[in-house]
Amino acid sequence: MAFPELGCMAREECVPMLAAPQFNDPQYWHRRAEEARAHAKQMSNERHKKMMLKIADDYDDLAVKAAIRSETKVS
Repeated sequence: MAFPELGCMAREECVPMLAAPQFNDPQYWHRRAEEARAHAKQMSNERHKKMMLKIADDYDDLAVKAAIRSETKVS
């Protein structure tokens, strides 16, 4: 039985994204962006490549937001 709001199965341990330690780590999101761009380079389908590059850009946006959150917490 799946829990759609958590995105996992009942037998899996689910951690809400806000509670995940990497959620506020800008480097985590930058690494994800780099991985997505590396995958995009290997894609031959231009539509899929464009989608993967958009995902990478979204990860970079999350990195910026994480940096802002961590600055706010320190202040």
